[in-house]
Amino acid sequence: MKLDDTIGLMCSDNYKDRLKAEYLQLVIRLKKLTDYWVNLEDKVSVEGSYALEQITVMKEYRIVLRKRMLLNRMSPNKLDDLVGVKEE
Repeated sequence: MKLDDTIGLMCSDNYKDRLKAEYLQLVIRLKKLTDYWVNLEDKVSVEGSYALEQITVMKEYRIVLRKRMLLNRMSPNKLDDLVGVKEE
């Protein structure tokens, strides 16, 4: 799944669709940023430090979105499967 695949959900009038899109977009971006950080040669550089800080905040945001989805009887694990990631 790519960010482009979430456009229809993001433009929906249904808040659950928009929540799905928001979650999917976050997970996709988090996966890409994590891959970038893993492959970064100088992880202790300023860039590496900021990337790691951003990853941490994004993971916290993901937890909040998961809680909202579960509250609305939605399945974030199914969305994780679409992106090819596992809950952390």
